[in-house]
Amino acid sequence: MNSILNFIKYIGKNIWSLIKFTISKMYTVSIVTLAIILPILILSIPTTPTSDGEMIASDTSTLEFSYYSGEKESEDKIARIDISGIILKESLNNDPFSFLNEQAVDANRIKKTLKKLADENDVKAVLLNLDTPGGDPEGAKLITEGILYFKEKTQKPVYGYINSISTSAGAWISAPLDMIIAKDYALVANVGISAGKIVKAPSITKYVGGEFIGESKEEVKIIEMYRGKYKRFENPLNPTDDEIKNVYGDLLDGMYDEFINHMATYRKIDQTVLRDEIGAKVLFAKDALEYKFVDELGNEEFALDTFSKKINSSSDVIILDTNLSSEFGLLESLFGMTKSYVNTKLGNNTIQSSYICNPEQILSFYGNIDNYCK
Repeated sequence: MNSILNFIKYIGKNIWSLIKFTISKMYTVSIVTLAIILPILILSIPTTPTSDGEMIASDTSTLEFSYYSGEKESEDKIARIDISGIILKESLNNDPFSFLNEQAVDANRIKKTLKKLADENDVKAVLLNLDTPGGDPEGAKLITEGILYFKEKTQKPVYGYINSISTSAGAWISAPLDMIIAKDYALVANVGISAGKIVKAPSITKYVGGEFIGESKEEVKIIEMYRGKYKRFENPLNPTDDEIKNVYGDLLDGMYDEFINHMATYRKIDQTVLRDEIGAKVLFAKDALEYKFVDELGNEEFALDTFSKKINSSSDVIILDTNLSSEFGLLESLFGMTKSYVNTKLGNNTIQSSYICNPEQILSFYGNIDNYCK
């Protein structure tokens, strides 16, 4: 009996030794492998020196084209870029699944796409498919910078088509376009700036579970910790009119003046008409035609045919959907991944956690942003 027990102990001890030996060898191999691969991965990241000598990661993204319409064998190409959703200025952080979401537009990536298109000699024009209620005016300015860069570098046109809506920041983007065609009842214009809402509550109510309920006769003191006049409202539940004007007034006035000047410069609309007659109205395209917010009315088929004939009188043009992809290099190659599509859109979860849902964020947006931030 003792012999059997000793034999079992012997076997068990050796098995355990074998397991520990195997684990130690695997660990050693893993460390050695990592030590070899990690420097290679680091060195494989493309870098570019800045003006002060600092090395930064190079842009390895590339343009990807897919057929949308027209003559497939044509050498004359129109690059179509989809701008659908709320306009944001922040980047996607290379989310490979961003193309599944259609709630917002990454303005930085649109600008980058336009700049890369300027180096494509066979692209004869760019077509922006606009379907946006607006968003961040800074994002609109980024896209506008991309439009102007393409136009100035190539001396080629950028067109726009509006199927249903292109208001506020969308109007900002469309202003410098060479031609805009929209369906009769597409919503346009809405030249205005907002900064959320301020609720004044002179009769302080109780704050329970995130909501104000009932009335309280007791004085509630709120002490804000800050330095600098007008940095915060002294009493956020009951700010004075002077505080509201000084905290937001200059910001809104400055951005609104810039918006008005932008529309007047590129769409040739009289500033007095913009301020006093149109204001921040939302107009049907058929009514906005006389104000020059759009150039012609028509459906998508008419728009594509019109733009194509401007490039080639025989309409022998191919229209290609255009997106940006990211080349990741060695790391993905080791794991069988060579390319990941990075679209120009952001998901709803991103919007909910985005700066755009900050009630103090200055927006150029038609509708209620709260519907996107819930």
